[in-house]
Amino acid sequence: MAITSDIALDLVGPYFIIALKEAGQLRRIYYSDPTFPVKKLPNVGGILHDGFLSPDNRFFYLASQENNWMAVINIETMELVEKISTGDTPQPGPGAVWEADDTLYGATVHAGEGKVTIWDLHTNAIVGTVPTIGPGLFLRSAENSPYVWADALFGNPSNKITVFMKETPFRVVQVIEEGVMTLQPEFTADGRFVYVSD
Repeated sequence: MAITSDIALDLVGPYFIIALKEAGQLRRIYYSDPTFPVKKLPNVGGILHDGFLSPDNRFFYLASQENNWMAVINIETMELVEKISTGDTPQPGPGAVWEADDTLYGATVHAGEGKVTIWDLHTNAIVGTVPTIGPGLFLRSAENSPYVWADALFGNPSNKITVFMKETPFRVVQVIEEGVMTLQPEFTADGRFVYVSD
């Protein structure tokens, strides 16, 4: 199993990156060359599952679920530059990145415990955590919304979505309890609404 992502041509590319889940490798494919040269980065971590790019596409944040860290990979140099120790089984889904307090933040929920871990994308230092009702799979934010939404699919009950502020101290403003098994909040383009699967 693999995770793929394309790098914006006008930022870093022209690359595709592929994370090989069980092999613990990231591969970068240069797609403008007809021979499609591949650069490999081994030893990224065990059980690579879900990741997201920094807004400038320079760094890829990839969950190593076996090692309980987010690997920070420089796409240009294909180097593992940091391992952010998160919590039990990081599971960011497509990720949540937002700017507040003049800081760019990234975050992940965890499939093994009920919390969101938040870090500074410039320093890769953890700056906060937010409790959720239980382990989850997805969290999302939108540029034009002041909130981040996190599911807790593996919680008991499994139908609570935690909504917290983007600004520190990342205060929980509401826990939405609807449906039976709710997951994967997704914002509309204007940031006014969020769709949640049940």
